[in-house]
Amino acid sequence: MASKLTSLDGRVAIITGAGGGLGREYALLLAAYGARVVVNDYGGSLSGERGTVSRAQGVVDEIKATGGEAIADGHDISIQEEVKALVQATLDSYGTVDILVNNAGTAGSISSHDNVNVASFRRTWEIAALGTIMLISAVYPTMEKNGYGRIITTGSDSLFGMGAGGDGGYTSSKGAVFGLTRDIGRMSPKHGIKINGVMPSAASRMSDLSEVIKRITRQFYKPHLVADFVVALASEQCPVSGELFSVGGGRAARVVIATVPGHVGESSPEGYLANWDKVMGSSVDVYIPTDTIDVVSYAIKQATGLHQLRGRNAVITGGAAGLGASLGFEAASLGMRVIVVDIDVEAAQQTVSQITRSGGAADYIKTDVSVAAEVDKLAESVYQKHGSVSLLINNAGIETLGLPWDIPPERWAATINVNIQGVVSSVRAFLPRMIASGEESWVANVGSVGAIGVVPAQTAYIMTKAAVQAFTEGLFAEMQLQHSPIHISLVLPGLLRTGIFRHNRDSHRTGQSQLQTYRKYLSQLADTNGMDVGEASKLIMEQVVSGKFWITTHPETLDDFVCKRVQCLQEKGSPMSMMPKSSTLFDF
Repeated sequence: MASKLTSLDGRVAIITGAGGGLGREYALLLAAYGARVVVNDYGGSLSGERGTVSRAQGVVDEIKATGGEAIADGHDISIQEEVKALVQATLDSYGTVDILVNNAGTAGSISSHDNVNVASFRRTWEIAALGTIMLISAVYPTMEKNGYGRIITTGSDSLFGMGAGGDGGYTSSKGAVFGLTRDIGRMSPKHGIKINGVMPSAASRMSDLSEVIKRITRQFYKPHLVADFVVALASEQCPVSGELFSVGGGRAARVVIATVPGHVGESSPEGYLANWDKVMGSSVDVYIPTDTIDVVSYAIKQATGLHQLRGRNAVITGGAAGLGASLGFEAASLGMRVIVVDIDVEAAQQTVSQITRSGGAADYIKTDVSVAAEVDKLAESVYQKHGSVSLLINNAGIETLGLPWDIPPERWAATINVNIQGVVSSVRAFLPRMIASGEESWVANVGSVGAIGVVPAQTAYIMTKAAVQAFTEGLFAEMQLQHSPIHISLVLPGLLRTGIFRHNRDSHRTGQSQLQTYRKYLSQLADTNGMDVGEASKLIMEQVVSGKFWITTHPETLDDFVCKRVQCLQEKGSPMSMMPKSSTLFDF
């Protein structure tokens, strides 16, 4: 049995529309868990006319009778001045507000779609939608100052469309609440505030639309079964924000807006109509966006051809962690089978496991890319088992810090063999087979934006990435001149949060204290200013499949390096002019 919640003890909760029905159940249960409750209800009718505070006071009396603490409030939450007064009254009585349950709503006097009652429509929106945002706005400053808050909004399953020919006032107002919850709830966790919504099914005055519905709701959808979930959302342990849930009858389930792959590459009305089945899609092939940016990104994936990758195979070297692993996750999300290539067995197996747990397909083949024979064996194994490779990402690389004369020969050899020879060996092993297939395929070699500039004490790494750049430029020209269907890309990542600088490889070198300080600085710089590796992977994959050659996660940084190099070459100036603005080893 789950342990009893204790995080609600002493919390202050405002519950609107709490004079009866679901609001009353929320108030009683929160009070039972130790919360101090402000029972707000202006005693309104189902159509929204104002009454008295007596209903709210009745619930307060129930709470006090069981040893709880509560006060009654009769403010109208559709009027901003009264909303502010409600919150101020709470602060005057309890000094703070921790929880807000936006429960108040009205069905209004439902009119017809062809003869709308504007006053009733507006009243419905004022209470459900405008009231919700005004209350959030009123409590937010206090919650943000405290670094803590829980807000629950009330939507409705009706947003899927009633189809009864009414004026749509109630349905559309609840659709607005859905959008408000998603939008603000995505932002609020950075202030310690979590905002979620419920779409409840429960017996109440508003659900008594007919005797049949009344009997069903009274039997199967008891209000206290919704209250249990609302209290969970109101607790400190609530794990999410910006989500909405269909709740009732002892069941709770996330409600999402999804999209389908759609019909792409079209340029005529007739073409869309001819492919309407693709436009509509099916219920088994949907994508659930996390936010607006995500849905736009998904649309870009479809429009740019990323949908072509579904069912194909991707080989990613250095795929166990960091950028390589993230590119693997992105490829898997596009429906590709990912072959993870790395020497780190444990990390690679974890990456494969994470992909498969998410419903993707992945394999791991241990390979040291610095050994040409092992890479040849890798290609043979992949083609023998999977038959083809459509995407090859040569990401494997090792970072080496230090002054050239301080780096031991064996470290120089490892850096060159992995970062340069590994890319060459991979292309030698896979590219002939990819060309022979005659299919459109993609090869992406990972360099570094730093290779355009001069980065002291990272000379070994930057030198190898400059070599990768030169190799990839030549490879691109060779594919073009052969009219090959193989797209070649050079990926120049900027600063990413990958942990590349966290591992100390400097203990065998002179000046190790200085190097360790510099490494710590670079690690902190990446953690603070680096791009999220997941975001970077999306950008990279979209550009690779669109056929771009020059790909970077940081276009402004690349432009800065390019301008400095061009100016330096034109003026035959000092390489010092091509250095980045950040600190170097010699500053420590």
